[in-house]
Amino acid sequence: MKSNTKVVKDFRKLIKKDLKEHFECTQFKISLNFVEDKHIPLCKRYLNTIVEDQIFRNPQKFDKYNAHQYLEQCLSKFVFDLYGLELPKIEDMNLKKKNEVITLEKAITMYLSKQKEKVSEGTFNGYNSKANHLTSFFGKDKDVESIRSLDIEKYQEELSSKLSNNVVNNTMSFGSGLFKYLQSRELLEKNVFTLIEYKEVIDADKESFSNSEVVKLLNNDDLDLRLMYKLSAYCGFRIGEAMNLKVENIDFKENSIRSVLKDTKTKKHTRTSPIHPSLIDDLKSIIGNRKKGNLVYDSIKITQKSQQGKINRSINSLVNNSKKTFHSFRSAFASKIDNYDLKDIKILLGHKHKDITVKAYLKNNINWSKKTEMINQISYQ
Repeated sequence: MKSNTKVVKDFRKLIKKDLKEHFECTQFKISLNFVEDKHIPLCKRYLNTIVEDQIFRNPQKFDKYNAHQYLEQCLSKFVFDLYGLELPKIEDMNLKKKNEVITLEKAITMYLSKQKEKVSEGTFNGYNSKANHLTSFFGKDKDVESIRSLDIEKYQEELSSKLSNNVVNNTMSFGSGLFKYLQSRELLEKNVFTLIEYKEVIDADKESFSNSEVVKLLNNDDLDLRLMYKLSAYCGFRIGEAMNLKVENIDFKENSIRSVLKDTKTKKHTRTSPIHPSLIDDLKSIIGNRKKGNLVYDSIKITQKSQQGKINRSINSLVNNSKKTFHSFRSAFASKIDNYDLKDIKILLGHKHKDITVKAYLKNNINWSKKTEMINQISYQ
């Protein structure tokens, strides 16, 4: 008998050579977790035999979906039924070729229902907007199986004619996440978004505040608003990070602020920043005797999206420049630490890393004293 390794190689070789041509797939993933180790080689040889003697000889009766179903039922018979029973006949299995069309609207509905419990309200609203771009371009009734890479390229071109590169990239990323989800549900064979190159993001349209503008904005009498501004100007927090901070995220003993966005189960949106001296009084004032709850706008039941609009309108009324928004604080913050190593700047800003080394090994490799040094030297005077 062949070794287990050899059987696996033989089975995969068969799949690549023949199944791709007939069934447009690279392999049938048949679970053998319930089979004893000593029987696995025998089961794989048996599956090979079924593919060759049953499926390939009846191509008109099989597609990749009912072929997979047939293999699983045959394996069940082989392993669990008594020896000597006949294999199930194809005609008796009432197999039907897959005829259900997964429309883009149905796919989006399934994906968003899955994401709703995982992401924040602001992120979910953004997903709805990106979904509208997809259905507007392709149509709600578009069969997702019929979408090709060339269609995605045209979609990206259409987006680029109307939106900034950053928004285009985020919208394409949503599409990729949608198709990846469909793949995980075995409703789609290929993610056509994976071959798309993302647009270069140029921040020229995101103007930074001048020192005098930052000082003017930080003198706001509204404590919540002033603290929001300071959290970005002195810590580099995004508006979503600042608005989602909780009282318990502030640690005066460790002199730290821990940002934990609730729109992910991973740690990619979790980072900790030292508290700049200019923040201490306002933080203590706004926290008071509270032990929990939101750090800012604690008593106002208002969505992040509507509050963000109010904040940016307040900024525009003082600086009179529509290109300058809350995000301009991050640009000002970055300009104050640009004399440090780029890796350290990216980590402090909470940027994603395309560089595998930085992403995998150096993400947290900036010591606390370095972070404190970088934060404390920031001044807008």
